[in-house]
Order: sequence, then structure tokens, then C-alpha cells
Amino acid sequence: MSMCYSFAALEPGGFAVLALLIGISLIALWVRRFQNFPGKRGFLLAHVGMIIWLLAVLGEIQSETLECKVYWAMMAWPGIAFVPTAWAIFLRHYAFSVPDGKSRAECWALVMGPLLVSAAAWTNPLHGLFYGPLTRLEMVDGDLVGVYDHGPLFYAAAAYLYIFLAISTFVVVLGAFRSSKAHRPYFLMMIFVNGVPMVANLSYVVFGITVFGFDPTPFAFSVVLFLFTQMIFANRLFDVAAIASDLLFLNARNPVLVVDGKGDVVGMNESAEALFPAGKLGTPLCKWPQIGAAMVPGQAPQPKNFPANLDIMGRHLSIQVTPMTQALKSQNTATGLVIMLNDVTDMAKKNTSLEEALLQNARRVAEIEALRDDLQRQILLDPLTGLHNRRGLYDTFAQLKAQSGDSGMVVALIDIDHFKSINDRFGHAAGDRVLRDFARALRVHVRPGLPVFRVGGEEFLIIFPKATLPEIEEFIDSIRASLEDGKFVRVREPEQVGFSAGLAQWPNDGADLDAVMKCADDRLYQAKLAGRGRTVSRSELLRLVVSNEGSS
Repeated sequence: MSMCYSFAALEPGGFAVLALLIGISLIALWVRRFQNFPGKRGFLLAHVGMIIWLLAVLGEIQSETLECKVYWAMMAWPGIAFVPTAWAIFLRHYAFSVPDGKSRAECWALVMGPLLVSAAAWTNPLHGLFYGPLTRLEMVDGDLVGVYDHGPLFYAAAAYLYIFLAISTFVVVLGAFRSSKAHRPYFLMMIFVNGVPMVANLSYVVFGITVFGFDPTPFAFSVVLFLFTQMIFANRLFDVAAIASDLLFLNARNPVLVVDGKGDVVGMNESAEALFPAGKLGTPLCKWPQIGAAMVPGQAPQPKNFPANLDIMGRHLSIQVTPMTQALKSQNTATGLVIMLNDVTDMAKKNTSLEEALLQNARRVAEIEALRDDLQRQILLDPLTGLHNRRGLYDTFAQLKAQSGDSGMVVALIDIDHFKSINDRFGHAAGDRVLRDFARALRVHVRPGLPVFRVGGEEFLIIFPKATLPEIEEFIDSIRASLEDGKFVRVREPEQVGFSAGLAQWPNDGADLDAVMKCADDRLYQAKLAGRGRTVSRSELLRLVVSNEGSS
């Protein structure tokens, strides 16, 4: 078939087809760069199909043999099948302002239909059911043309394509019925233009009418594409998008009013008629019930004069006012207003319910936070004495260490002397009272804000930031003296309660809390060995005292 791609000088019909081909290609490129409009994708695809079709028509006109003419006739079918399919999709989107999107049905129609029709045509040499054996060459009006013997698959393909031509006509007719009387002549013109390729094809199939000895259908479709391009972008005949906008306005669920520059209501949809049964077109807006109360008689209404919300017949409506302007000598002249009343009754109820729910949730959150804080306090506090327990010890040490910097800290580990004998002699209830009273005494002496910890049965711990061992040893001894002077705890008998203490300093006695507590615990143990009732802050000094007592 390579010889079918080499052409001699262009025939007259070839010049016409080439001119159409160039024109359609330029229009497609121009439309592609133009701003978006509903159905743009289908419109461009129709141009692509038309280009494929016209290329095949050019090849058939220029061919001189029957074999090449049949070849180009078969090669035209992808474009022939693609054009009416894309055209029907374009009209649906454009006539009713349906935005372009990914529709699975449209994709299948654009792919599977042309593919099946093309496959039936391309496999004709195998079955002969598309172009029959009577296909031949004849001289028609001085041109050598192919006269085709159309088989059953040809008519099946034609019937399939007529489905999409019928869909196109149905879309336009439906638009005519849905439009106002003023717009119906435009839709009738649209029906006429859309019927041109159908009439051209029927005249060829039924009556054998040709152009340059060829099927006139592609020429008719090319003319239709030119006309619709002019309609869309030049608006010389009609603006279908404006008609679709009117349809949206008339069928809108929300009430819509149109007010001219003088303040008279000149248009309203059915929803507005139901909302304002007493309102009449041509009357000033200030005389309309409810909404006109905010208007000044004799003055054109201004957007700023409208209330934000309106309650009518138990419905809560928000008011949206859009000025209509017209450019005149580089200035915007107001020509009227479009007033849309959005029914937000359900939204207002939901907002009220939501506010109540949020308020209730806020109360619950506050309760939960209070319970959490109380639980946190319970977790960190000893239930018997009310002092801090070991859980918060390390965090407190880290905080105080950051406050102290290089000044150092002293850890005091305190243990009640002979506490086991108190429990044995007087019972655990008395022992609990001793622990509570002792804890209270420690809190009285320790400055506010400094936590006191109960770290064991009768063991207590205090961390002193920015302190030295001598001053804390003196402070602990003052607590002991105060307890002795006040005859601290009495349990049935005049029993005096005392304590021993071990002191350690950070960072001299350890790099972390565990090391410092180990050192303080060792010194507490030394205080116990030395006879209790004392404070040990230096191990060397205690060993000296113990050794002296042993030698004497």
C-alpha cells in the first residue's frame, strides 16, 4: 500500500479538502489555546476526528486505483466514528453547562465505538461484509470516483453513528423545551445546524448525491465546526452559555430577584415567587414585604443597605447581593443587582446544636482535666502523709539542678529512730499518727515551695538547692531541737520521737541523684551506728568520732 501514499498534482476536489483540512487544524489550535468553556474537550476531539477523516478523504480523492481508494475509505473510519461521538459529548456539556470531567461512559464511547467500527472496516479484505464485491471505479462529473457496494457491517456502523447524531439532536431539543420562549428560536437554529451533516449523509447513502464525486458528509461536518466556533467565540448568532445560565437561574432552588438600576424588581424565579406571593414584577423593591423594609423609598438600593440575614415564614435566610455593572468610558456603571436568598435554616439549627454540643464538650473537658489533675496529684502524693512520693523525685531533682546551676544542692535523707518499736508497742495506727505528725513538722520547718518526699516506710528526703553541707546540717539540727523542745509526739506514754539524718552534696558526692542518695544513705547508716539522734554530713568525721568512742 506504499504506492497509495504518493500523490500527483492536486485535483480540484483535493484543493477544497486541503483548504478545509488547514482551516480545521488552525481552528483546533486556536480553540486549544482559548479559555475553557463547557464541552471544550469534546469540541477539540471532534476537530481531531475531523482532521483524520479529511486526511483520508484527501488520500481517496487523489488516488487513481480502486485498491487505493478502498484503502483510504477504510482508513477514514476512525475519524468517521470519532466525530459524531465527540460531537454528542460536546453538545451535552455545552448546551447545559456541564463541566468537563472524567466520565467512564464517555471514555468508553470515545474508545470502544471507534475501535470496533474501525476494526470492522479494516478487516474487510477478510470477510467482504463492509464493502462488497460490486465496489468499482466510475467517472462521475468528470472525476474518477469509487462507487462502493455497502455491506451489512457498513450499515451496522452507520446505524451506530446515527445513534450519536440522534443523541445530539435530542440534547438540543431538550434544551429548547427547557428554555424560555425568548430563547427557543436560538435552539431551533441549533437544531437546524446540527441536522446539516445528517441530511448530507442521508442524501449520499440514499440518493447517491456527492461533492467532487465524494460523500458530502465530511464537508458538512467541517462547515458545522466552523459555524459553532463562530457561535461560541464571536456570539454573532446566540450564546448557549447565557441560555444555560438562564436555565440555572429559573430552576434554582434558592429564591433569586433581579433589580434594575432604578430599584424595580424586573425578574424572579419560581422559588422567589413562592417566598414572596404578594410581590409583583415592575414594583420597587422598597414596597416588597420583609426585604423592602431596609430600603429607602425613591432611592436605588445599595448592597450595603441590605441586612445580612432575614427571617421569613419560619425560615432563616442569608442575603447575598451581587452588583451588575457595565463598562462605560473606563468606568463601571451600576445597572442593577442580583439578590440571592440562601436558605440556611437547617444550617442555623445545626450551628445551634453544634454550639450546645461544643459547650457541653468544653464542660466535660474541664471535668476531665480536673480529674486528670487530681489523679496526677494522687499519683505523685503519698496518701498517708500527703508528702510527695518517689514518682516525682527524679523530675524534681532535674528541675532544681537546673535552677541551682553551679551552686550545688544538698540531699537530706531522714529516718525516724526506733520506729519499729513504736509499731510493736502501740500498734500500727499509732505508727501512722507518728508518720503524719512527723511529716507535718517537716513541712512547717521547710520553706514553702520546697517539696518533701516520703521515700520509704519511715524515711523522708528533702532536696535543698543552692546549699552547702554545713548550713543544711545546722538546719536539720534546728528541726531536731525544735521537736525535742515541743515534746513532739505522745503515744499513750510520754514517748519522745527523734530522727537521724544523712547529708550528701551534688555534685561533690555524686554525678546524679542515685549516686547522691547512695552517699546520703551511707551517712544515715553511720548516724544509726553512732547511736542515732544525729546528723552525719562527713564520713571521715564520723569514723573519727566512732573510733574515739571505741578506744575510750
